[in-house]
Amino acid sequence: SAAGVQGKPWAFQVGQKALTAMLDRSDDSGTVTEHPKFPGVFRVRRDLKQALPVSIIIPSAGKQVASETGEICLLEACIASILDKSTYSNLEIIVVDGYDIPDAVLARLEGKVKLVRDRNPFNFSQRINLGAAAASGEMLLLLNDDTTVLTPDWLECLLEFAQQPEIGAVGAKLLFPDGKIQHTGVVILENAHPMHVFYGYDNLHPGYSFSNLVNRNYLAVTGACLMMRKDLFQQLGGLDVEFALNYNDVDLCLKAHQAGYRNLVTPYAQLSHYGSASRCDRRVTPAERQKFAQKWQTYLDQLGGDPYYNPNFAQDNPNFEL
Repeated sequence: SAAGVQGKPWAFQVGQKALTAMLDRSDDSGTVTEHPKFPGVFRVRRDLKQALPVSIIIPSAGKQVASETGEICLLEACIASILDKSTYSNLEIIVVDGYDIPDAVLARLEGKVKLVRDRNPFNFSQRINLGAAAASGEMLLLLNDDTTVLTPDWLECLLEFAQQPEIGAVGAKLLFPDGKIQHTGVVILENAHPMHVFYGYDNLHPGYSFSNLVNRNYLAVTGACLMMRKDLFQQLGGLDVEFALNYNDVDLCLKAHQAGYRNLVTPYAQLSHYGSASRCDRRVTPAERQKFAQKWQTYLDQLGGDPYYNPNFAQDNPNFEL
């Protein structure tokens, strides 16, 4: 018998040929490549049908945080990483603020972004909706200002799926500054309780059936980095302003799922995420939990729970473990 997976390289070669043949039979062109560290784990990458314009919407207050080199503005660092690292160029950046970004920051960003202003108290949903209304792109990308780009082709990776008509929301893998996972998908547990999977795990932790390493369907993804077609976003009514801080992203994803679309995460689009650095308080309140459950518990019951998370897995720590 073969000593481990390395003893059967022919099996992996056959698997790669089968995936390539599947791609050849489809209407899509693309490539099939093997994971560099995990033999037998393949990536099917479809080519972009066209370079659709992307509108990146960033709500921000221009918050300053301490870094190893001194104080930095989260928004400026985010935008610099987009412009300096991204290999995709057909984009616009829309910043939505509440008249609280310092004038000096706005001056440095002049000519780089489209500015939308809102005098109302901070409501993440409302500011995203305002940005979407001002967007000229066919694709919307919701983005927190406390993120920075890690993989230069992140937009292409998101567009690969967002361009497909059956797809709703597409999320990215977000890593804490120490490289641990902050987001790679959201499952909804018992009592309508959304939680991030693999939270705090190593980036290359394979997970159940390598689910942390491959493109995967999820019932929801975080709005910290979420791509969706603008026409679908509008069709779904945008973000629900009743969810001012939390659950607006999960609510949007559930609306998409209810309308017949699939949501997914691609781990090949990676960004660094400070977590909740860009917001004053991300702790979910009992009132928010109650409001979310009242809106969605019946639909979740109809589904029999989250269809992408086996109910036999642990319900207190959603990492596809018993």
